[in-house]
Amino acid sequence: MLVPTHLTSSNLDVAGYRQGRLFIRFKSGCTYAYDHVPFECFQGLVAADSSGQFFHREIRGKYQYTKMEQDPFSGKD
Repeated sequence: MLVPTHLTSSNLDVAGYRQGRLFIRFKSGCTYAYDHVPFECFQGLVAADSSGQFFHREIRGKYQYTKMEQDPFSGKD
């Protein structure tokens, strides 16, 4: 189970990080896993005044991603 870190965003809900994968659950309820993301990028996302702006600037379109069928924050992964 990932420990969710709540984000400051109108679109992003929570994020988590495990072994080079960044997990983001959007407020829509969908969760995506982004591969080969440096831990420093996760830290920047969490610390940003606007996580959404950080996501669009530093993550979106730069890392391969997969839509998760199960929510990794639920403890059922």
